[in-house]
Amino acid sequence: MLKNNKVITNTSIQIMVNQILDSMKISYENEKAFDFYSVDNYLLESNLIIEVMGDYWHCSPLKFFKVESPIHRRSVRRDKAKRTFILNKYGIKILNLWEYDILNRTEVCRYLIEKYITAHGKIENYNSFNYTLYECNNLILNRDIMYPYFEENRLQLVS
Repeated sequence: MLKNNKVITNTSIQIMVNQILDSMKISYENEKAFDFYSVDNYLLESNLIIEVMGDYWHCSPLKFFKVESPIHRRSVRRDKAKRTFILNKYGIKILNLWEYDILNRTEVCRYLIEKYITAHGKIENYNSFNYTLYECNNLILNRDIMYPYFEENRLQLVS
């Protein structure tokens, strides 16, 4: 859907992330353009970015052990290009909230957003599936780290 020359992709998980941000009273813009890329949530006051990562469309390594389909190969390359461009031109590392976590571990996403903003975008890992929330709402980076296919050390798996 096109609104004000922006592609609007209000998926169920995008709506859930918007609701999390609203409940945290965080100002954001959906589908903010960064030259020829758009991002799911641009956080206005902190100059940070959150991407809502559908497990199928962005080829979650928790669901797919290889990048085999043409759709996944294109998606992985596009995700890598977007992140590289935004980091190089704007200096922003993007926080990736993955579908499974948005649907099943909402509090992990909430605390990770808070940590990302508080740390001015400088956190140990940028993927929600690599964190666990322990007692007393203590967000911990997992010992065993999973890497999305668009990260440098996984790109060789994309044919």
